[in-house]
Amino acid sequence: MALIGFTIIIGWLVYKFFTKWLWWCIGFGILVNVIVWFEAYGWIVFIIGCFALAIVLFALAIRNYRVQHQSK
Repeated sequence: MALIGFTIIIGWLVYKFFTKWLWWCIGFGILVNVIVWFEAYGWIVFIIGCFALAIVLFALAIRNYRVQHQSK
């Protein structure tokens, strides 16, 4: 009789784990991975962001120059 009760309890715990806690664990693992990745490679993201900002500002400057120097 104890074996049946033990099996039911274990089955319930496995069900709870796979329906709720597993997703919490996966989400927490992904969050930790993202934080660690940014801590390790954050300087790459910063450099890429600076280059992207420079490209956008340069394109904006070219556009403004062309708008201001159109032949009328």
